[in-house]
Amino acid sequence: VYQVNLITVDSGGIPWEHADFNSMDAPDPEASDLVKEFIHIKTDCDRPFYIIDPDTGERVFMNTRAAWWNENVWHGGLPIQRPTYTLRINGKFTEEFRTRIGATSIVW
Repeated sequence: VYQVNLITVDSGGIPWEHADFNSMDAPDPEASDLVKEFIHIKTDCDRPFYIIDPDTGERVFMNTRAAWWNENVWHGGLPIQRPTYTLRINGKFTEEFRTRIGATSIVW
């Protein structure tokens, strides 16, 4: 783990569709290829959050509290009429760890 962010979205706010091509560099530039993934933890499943399937261009909605994927994959959300919170944990994670926390794997 090299960075943790708490992301808030106000009531009616839209988590815009984007990819994190220019995210913060890893502390060790030689390790930058190891930290393109992150774990995304939502406080609930009501907030419509999706990842764009690069093969079809369609939105794949995450109906789970925890997921992980490569940050270069386009993702976004739809508005909800109450504040929401998400925890983003950047780093390199083992399959065992992702399984233990129940993170859905979304990899393209």
